[in-house]
Amino acid sequence: LLSWTDSITPEYVTGWEQPPAGPQPVFVVGFPRSGTTLLGHVLDCNSHLVTIDEENRLLKPAKDICLQAPDFPGSIATLSATEITNCLQNYWDVAQNRVTIDLEQQYLLDKYPLNIIFLPLIYRLFPSAKILLALRDPRDACLSAFMQDFAINSAMANFLSMDTTVALNRKVHTLYQRYSTLLPLQVLTVRYEDMVADMTTTTKAICDFIGVEWQEQMLN
Repeated sequence: LLSWTDSITPEYVTGWEQPPAGPQPVFVVGFPRSGTTLLGHVLDCNSHLVTIDEENRLLKPAKDICLQAPDFPGSIATLSATEITNCLQNYWDVAQNRVTIDLEQQYLLDKYPLNIIFLPLIYRLFPSAKILLALRDPRDACLSAFMQDFAINSAMANFLSMDTTVALNRKVHTLYQRYSTLLPLQVLTVRYEDMVADMTTTTKAICDFIGVEWQEQMLN
């Protein structure tokens, strides 16, 4: 992962063409076991928000195009207008098949924690998207991830030992720090500890950030 930072330079985003105007999802990202599930459940209780949980097919075509190139993540910058249009069409086709959403009145909440490593791609497709970054004390997040009985894939295999769990946590957040210095991302950090200690204040701040009315039913 850390080798990806070699491609993330000040020149990386220079000359990126704006994608076609359209609805912008809200992305929930972060290291696994950092409170994204709690966050998704709470926000899904707001009538202006509709959550899709862990749906890789939304961004898969765009990821496949970029990952097949030898210079990923540099390949994100060279996506063609046609590729971007097709990827956006697929995104919303999958979304509309998964949930019922009125895009004139509601925001789609796309909760896929490890999309944190694909934030440049998200920005390429949805430059105005709001991003909720879930953070938790890394000691708790790493221990919880290590103890969780995940289905094994290339990402979850990192949680088979504490050493590799901690290493992935460090790599993910180092990569995010690099992204955040060079990409004009619209990010609100949501700390798990804050959500647990004062859900009302935390959820009101989230709703203000997204631009929707806070609803008391979210506390249920």
